[in-house]
Amino acid sequence: MKLTAEQLVYTHPGSREPLMNGVSLEIAPGRIAALLGRNGSGKSTLVRLLSGYLNPDSGTVMLDGRPVSEWSPAERVRRLAVVQQHVAVPLTDYTVRETVAMGLTGVSRLSGSLSPEQSERLNHTLELLDLTDLSGRLCGTLSGGERQRVFTAAALVRSPGLLLLDEPTSAADPAVTRKIVSLLRRLAPEVGILVVTHDLQLALDCAGYVMLLHDGRIAAAGNPSDVLTPETLLPVYGCPFRRFDCGGRPVILPE
Repeated sequence: MKLTAEQLVYTHPGSREPLMNGVSLEIAPGRIAALLGRNGSGKSTLVRLLSGYLNPDSGTVMLDGRPVSEWSPAERVRRLAVVQQHVAVPLTDYTVRETVAMGLTGVSRLSGSLSPEQSERLNHTLELLDLTDLSGRLCGTLSGGERQRVFTAAALVRSPGLLLLDEPTSAADPAVTRKIVSLLRRLAPEVGILVVTHDLQLALDCAGYVMLLHDGRIAAAGNPSDVLTPETLLPVYGCPFRRFDCGGRPVILPE
């Protein structure tokens, strides 16, 4: 299972300048890729293009060798799971367990009981995301970080081959962030993962490949140690950075 984008160009309706101007990338099982860039650089838009929710002006997005637009929605979501930063769905009337089960069954409400295999997969996914104790809670009562874990679980429960995560730790505390990083590392051998993030340290800690989006293009891409350097980050973010080792762990911070 592989997701490939070639020379994507995309312009927002009403805008004259393209937001994407020749973006190419590949997501495949075996590694975690991270996409970074300033606010407004188009990271979330690129996720929507990769997942087929938006169509590029030109260029191609191929899912397993076939244009992503040619997959039916049902076929696509079984292979490619997307967790958006902001999920615009009503939450109040759904429990955590019901919400995660929606990702498994593809329906808005459970009608009848799950099969033993489905129940086992659902319980395993709740445990993976540390949601078992919250399974009976209404989603509307959860914190932002807890909701993000719920929607990540709803994406993972159907065992997709590819996973696109838009700011998965934006509302998470350090302990939850650590759990998410650990989970992504466990998934990476079997699942192709793209993490869209503002967190340079998250990319250093969990990604095997990073891309910097700037002025509509991938300004730099490669090994995190080679790309996330003060020299490379300065023209992208417009501010100086300092990188140092902390107990053998690379740390990078704005000055």
